[in-house]
Amino acid sequence: MLKARKPEAPGEMGRPVVIGEERQAEMKEQFKINQFNILASDLISANRSLPDVRMEAYVLLFRTTLGCFVGTSIRDLV
Repeated sequence: MLKARKPEAPGEMGRPVVIGEERQAEMKEQFKINQFNILASDLISANRSLPDVRMEAYVLLFRTTLGCFVGTSIRDLV
């Protein structure tokens, strides 16, 4: 069972991850490993919500073509 998400969590609904001054050196060292922000990546939950940024025309197309709207959540597919 999935744990409940905190709405203020890093990355939730597209919120930015803020790395404090006390962890900047650690972030820069980890960046050298794979050339991306590993520290920020580790703070973001893989099970996070993101805002739906699809254009209304896209949503209407699928509603009229399929008779329903196909969600993007894995929960919508099971």
